Amino acid sequence: MKKLKISFQLLLLAVMAVSCSDSFLDLKQPIDPTLETYYTDTATAYKGLIGCYNSLQQYDRAEAPNLVNFQIDTRSDDIDYGGDPKQADQTNNQMFSNFIIFSDNSLVSQLWTSCFWGVNTTTKYLEGIQNLTLTPSQQVLVDQYKAEAKFIRAFMFFKLVRAYGGVPVITKSLAPSEWYQQRRATEAEVYAQIYKDLREAIPALPLKSTYTAAQTHRISKAAAQALFAKVLITEAGVNASSPNWTEAYNLCKEVETSAKYNLNTAFKDIWGLNGQFTSESVFDIVYNPDIKSENDSYNHYMSPRFVFKGTAIDDSEKMKYGFGVTCVTQELASEFGYTPNGFASSTTLQKADSVAYVDMNDGRGRYTFWTRWDTFGGVRVVDELNTRTQTKNTVNTDDGAYMTRKYNRPAPATAGYADIVGTNYHVIRYAEVLLIAAEAAYYKSDEPEARRLVNLVRERAFRDAIAANRVTLDGIKITSSGNQLLQDIWKERRLELAGEGDRFYDLKRTNRLSILKTKKPEILYQDGKHELLPIPSTELTRAPYITQNPNY
Repeated sequence: MKKLKISFQLLLLAVMAVSCSDSFLDLKQPIDPTLETYYTDTATAYKGLIGCYNSLQQYDRAEAPNLVNFQIDTRSDDIDYGGDPKQADQTNNQMFSNFIIFSDNSLVSQLWTSCFWGVNTTTKYLEGIQNLTLTPSQQVLVDQYKAEAKFIRAFMFFKLVRAYGGVPVITKSLAPSEWYQQRRATEAEVYAQIYKDLREAIPALPLKSTYTAAQTHRISKAAAQALFAKVLITEAGVNASSPNWTEAYNLCKEVETSAKYNLNTAFKDIWGLNGQFTSESVFDIVYNPDIKSENDSYNHYMSPRFVFKGTAIDDSEKMKYGFGVTCVTQELASEFGYTPNGFASSTTLQKADSVAYVDMNDGRGRYTFWTRWDTFGGVRVVDELNTRTQTKNTVNTDDGAYMTRKYNRPAPATAGYADIVGTNYHVIRYAEVLLIAAEAAYYKSDEPEARRLVNLVRERAFRDAIAANRVTLDGIKITSSGNQLLQDIWKERRLELAGEGDRFYDLKRTNRLSILKTKKPEILYQDGKHELLPIPSTELTRAPYITQNPNY
């Protein structure tokens, strides 16, 4: 992959010219050389493909690419907004997490802009290379490039339809007269475009094993199959009669039987530098620390902010340690088996808390959130944030008890928050492929297969506890059936993917968003409104035919 990543510095002029600025509607006409004259051979086609990949890393706040993907989940019962609760400029993010969401919220516009950036870049690219005159072998190569671009466009449309519902489906260049005439497609039409792109992409994409070592994390056939399966179950929701379940299961089964992926990587290693190019990764957005134009500073935003200096709580070195913008709720921590004794004063209770954290049988818990019983960069991390006077948000609802541990810096920064780490964003991991397959198998009425698949994930989660004889393999296996089995599969998704940006959307697709009002009664969630984000106000002012979502 490194050769591909180094080429990101060579963004061709045509791609730069058509990238989105403030709005997806604010398209610029291509400068010389035009797309029609620039693409002349496989070499120039490859350079254009680099621009498509680059759109995966970008949005309109260049200081923290992909951070929005994590903050979007602060609406869920797993994650709440952290940062500094007394910092006035964080009100926008705090309001978002409590469903005080307006169309001018920056997270709303950032997600929209970043996705349409990708849609526009890939669409222009696909148009630019369609008329190349190629030999048969060259055609195979360029067909693969097209497939990679179609995957990226499908991924962007998937993020859009989950967040906003129906959006404009743009699959061709727009003339100036068409820019402001765009209308929203229906959700079904957006999904149809996603399906079209992925169905066309899968046959032309290679297996992961056929890439060179330097290009391992280019988009593979399995990545497209896994994304397609995820899209299928999202549209299916809880419709047991949907044909999507069978197709999703078959796609995941092909990934499993390819024998290119496994769960051999220890859960704790997934999030560090040693876990960047493993058999766990199905689709990653890759960052290379040797390329200073790349910016993975979302790692710093996710790393612990409040630490103990002796017994004092301190965040004066946030540029060194982190900004701590996402925090795990106590309710999620309890699902992993960790409920502390509060600010325990007795040595006995303190020891009980430390043992409970370090020896959680579900080993994912310790590497999903921090407590004071573990250290980061030589300091202890502050926990129970929503109950401490120094860290509690007294203005907005505060459910964030522990700082998230996934996607943290491997060590404190030495050159500020933009200090490049080189850790990838794992968009789809193999564990999720197995869990998608388990849910699909359940809806196909194959409960033994559903149990087999979900228990593969659980075995890795409890591997250390099994080795330490605290539990047995048979003891941690799911043996349920009927609706309880479905509930167990959903819970396993929650624990495995906690803090990775999926929880809100999982609750939405399974018709369980109402539990937010039970678990977090103080938030302002409303049925019939907050299932979707508002269309950004900037788009509504530019495009009179784009309508707002209900009740905004």
